[in-house]
Amino acid sequence: MAKQTNYPYIMGLKLRLYPNRKQAKILWKNLNASRFIYNQRLANSRTDSLIIKNKLDQQFPIPEQYWRYNKRAK
Repeated sequence: MAKQTNYPYIMGLKLRLYPNRKQAKILWKNLNASRFIYNQRLANSRTDSLIIKNKLDQQFPIPEQYWRYNKRAK
């Protein structure tokens, strides 16, 4: 994949929204929910990566009743 500096120009698209109150409320809820999910996944990946990197999950296995996820989902 080519780097951004290899292109002579960068194309973009500007979009302006004029939502009514109901649409603005829905949009705001969706943005907040996506930001919350992103932050939660980021926090989980940081803690999970430390556990896996140090192989703490193999040295000190966590009982299944305390698992946050099932075996197939990571």
